Amino acid sequence: LFEYKEIPRPPFLPFVFSFAAKLEQVPPKDTLSDPNLLFKVQRNAQRLFRYDGVCVIFNTSLEAEACGCSVVWEKGMPKVLTHPLNEGLNVDEIQSIPIEKRGYVPTAFEAANRLKMVMGKDVALLAVITGPLTFASHLKGPSFITHAKKHSEEFTELMEEANRLLIKLCRKYCELGMDVIVIVEHMLGRLGAEGSNFISPFLQTLSNVAKYYNAVSYTHL
Repeated sequence: LFEYKEIPRPPFLPFVFSFAAKLEQVPPKDTLSDPNLLFKVQRNAQRLFRYDGVCVIFNTSLEAEACGCSVVWEKGMPKVLTHPLNEGLNVDEIQSIPIEKRGYVPTAFEAANRLKMVMGKDVALLAVITGPLTFASHLKGPSFITHAKKHSEEFTELMEEANRLLIKLCRKYCELGMDVIVIVEHMLGRLGAEGSNFISPFLQTLSNVAKYYNAVSYTHL
């Protein structure tokens, strides 16, 4: 599939995270603190349903929380509550955030590494990163859409800094041997065609990083 060759059937690549945790009767949030538990729930879910690819973790607040956003868990998934750029953080300070070492990001990396060692020869491994628009909106908060539609200098700078952090994550996942980088961009639909044109270079940069490591990128709206 990834080489665009003919295959006997379409592969089954579901984005499973909270459901896998429920199968093990543990809250999804608990898996974020224990890479072994995260690995276990994803491995066991795949063994049960025999799908063709394992998504390490599906959580679009992962990067935001690592950058200082507070979240609340509702119905098994997190919701971003606070936004650092509204609470004293300057845009130019974003680049200095060691995102790969903060929050639950290290858990995701370690679980990805274990999945690669144990299952990497049998199934595709999918790493999920939050799209640059969605990530930037978590950092900025409700006023993000207004800034985005104006294409202000501050908005452009915010997008550039947010994307730099995402490139770090993308590169790390690729170094761990992930086959697919899934970019989850929920905010794109709220900006229309103009937003698509603006975001394309940022998505292309992430795609180029994945391609360099022989991985495939896919944007999920």
